[in-house]
Amino acid sequence: MLEGAKSMGAGAATIASAGAAVGIGNVFSSLIHSVARNPSLAKQSFGYAILGFALTEAIALFAPMMAFLILFVFRSIEERRFQSHKASNYLTVESGVGYDLKRFHMKEELENGKRASERENYARTSARRLESQQAEARKPERASARV
Repeated sequence: MLEGAKSMGAGAATIASAGAAVGIGNVFSSLIHSVARNPSLAKQSFGYAILGFALTEAIALFAPMMAFLILFVFRSIEERRFQSHKASNYLTVESGVGYDLKRFHMKEELENGKRASERENYARTSARRLESQQAEARKPERASARV
């Protein structure tokens, strides 16, 4: 369904090229009319016409750019997750139709849980290490206080 929507969006984005063609036609038809009315301003009018053509053509170039963005850059959240992780290790193909998302998410949650427990263990051991270092630092003070 998402692919169909992306194709429709890309098609709608290319409609702007028809508008750009009409705009370029208007620019040059206006040039012809202005030169016919006042031939002495032909050079100056031609410069303005080229500027109008360039700006209209720039808009026409945005249309395929947006179509390509819609088709190839914008992805669904699931596609991003697949590509951000090593999806080939976690996913299985179900009869050539799609991916087993449930298995993927279960493995992802399991890994996140392991990472959280590893962080907690590291925090506990570092706190114990800090306490032991502080206790070691206090021992010479106690010995000198007794003497």
